[in-house]
Amino acid sequence: LRRQRQMCIRDSTTTNYGTDEFTVGGDGSNKVWNNYDGSFQSQIVAANSNTTMAESLWDAMYIGINNANLLLSKITPDSYTGTNKKTYMGEAYFLRGFNYLKLVSQYGGVPLKLESSFVPVREFTRATAEATVEQAIGDLKNAYDLLPATVSMVGKISRDAAAHFLAKAYLFRASEINDGWNSVTKESDLKEALKLAKEVISRHQLAPNFSDLWHYTEPDGASEKLDEIILSAQFSSDKSSRSAGTNRCHLFFLSVYNNLPQMKRDLAGGREYQRLRTTYYMYNICLLYTSPSPR
Repeated sequence: LRRQRQMCIRDSTTTNYGTDEFTVGGDGSNKVWNNYDGSFQSQIVAANSNTTMAESLWDAMYIGINNANLLLSKITPDSYTGTNKKTYMGEAYFLRGFNYLKLVSQYGGVPLKLESSFVPVREFTRATAEATVEQAIGDLKNAYDLLPATVSMVGKISRDAAAHFLAKAYLFRASEINDGWNSVTKESDLKEALKLAKEVISRHQLAPNFSDLWHYTEPDGASEKLDEIILSAQFSSDKSSRSAGTNRCHLFFLSVYNNLPQMKRDLAGGREYQRLRTTYYMYNICLLYTSPSPR
């Protein structure tokens, strides 16, 4: 359970801090990830047990990569001929490509591990950022070719999900932060990203109201099944998800309310971990798109 809780903290820390939309909330355990000050080093000094360390994302991504490698090693041989073989391979390629894209975005070039480890390995060669992005793009291409266009249940990875992240990988390689080596591929990458984005957009309708995306009613409810959503992580009603270590990420955005008059902490209000809060920029954007148009 402790590991699951830390994974959730890690995701919000490395993904939401330092962006236009979110900043530090009432709990400053991870403010170093938002402030980019002198404390943001390869070895982060933990404020408390809630602080995400520099290696936290690294460890989690390589666990996922090793699992994907293991799956590919089991289903690639001719000995496995199940009807879902292509789907399983596509899911494995997607997860490996997704993880490498996240790693290169955070750390630059990283070791490319394409086979599972069954004994401790202590030495690795760090690949260049160019090679790491190439691996992510190759994996996501394979996922796009193998995954089904439609899926039988919410939360399963589809071809559109692969197309979305493949477009993102192309845009990342074409970014100005890679201008030192991306001149040969930049023009074609932008064209491919646009083509894939248009393909995904053409297959999905926007929600009638922007707020419908956050109109939570119940686990696995209607808001998770809107056509606009390409891939969602479920807040399952299954009993196995009712422990203290699951379904927690939504709590990191809540502000303290139980010290207000007539207020008491309850299940509907949630536990206010207050790790992040919305920036005024985001408030203004929301007001811009939700206010009635002037007549």
